[in-house]
Amino acid sequence: MNKLIKIFLLLLFVFTHMGFSESDRIGWIRGEFIRINSSIETFNKISNPDIYLSRDKVSPEFSFEAYDIYGLAMANLDRFYESKKLKKAVVSFDSEREDQTSEYYYFEDKVFFVFKVRTKYKKSKWSDNFNKNDKEVFENRYYFSDNKLIKWIDSNKSIVNLEKVDKKIEKQIISDSELYRKIK
Repeated sequence: MNKLIKIFLLLLFVFTHMGFSESDRIGWIRGEFIRINSSIETFNKISNPDIYLSRDKVSPEFSFEAYDIYGLAMANLDRFYESKKLKKAVVSFDSEREDQTSEYYYFEDKVFFVFKVRTKYKKSKWSDNFNKNDKEVFENRYYFSDNKLIKWIDSNKSIVNLEKVDKKIEKQIISDSELYRKIK
């Protein structure tokens, strides 16, 4: 990428954190999301199949997402780097009754957007009468600015009132984003 464009994006990011409105920040996030995904094939991809994630809260490999998934069987991690900078991490969870894919987007080593898709099946995937179409799908979009949750769009495509949201959700997403960034 052209050095001038990188400087422009950095300045845009800085200015969006210095008194700009939420809609300006959301606009920047959407623009960077599009830029990353449209350039993803040019990035260096590092895959970590079957990563170890702990359900023990005192472990350094503890993942809130892994903790919440019933009967977790496996988790895979793909990370995408642009000029040695992490831009996107995709974590795929496979379990007995549900699957989840979480996409984490980074700028200057901080998460700025998270997109989660969770599929809950009515029956165990390993049962004889499992039907892959008998499911519910939930999508959530989380927008961050300087490690603060600034917008959340839930599965109903509704904007969640953040004043009524427990702050631990924000901390859990940030914690997981840091874990996935650091896994070797």
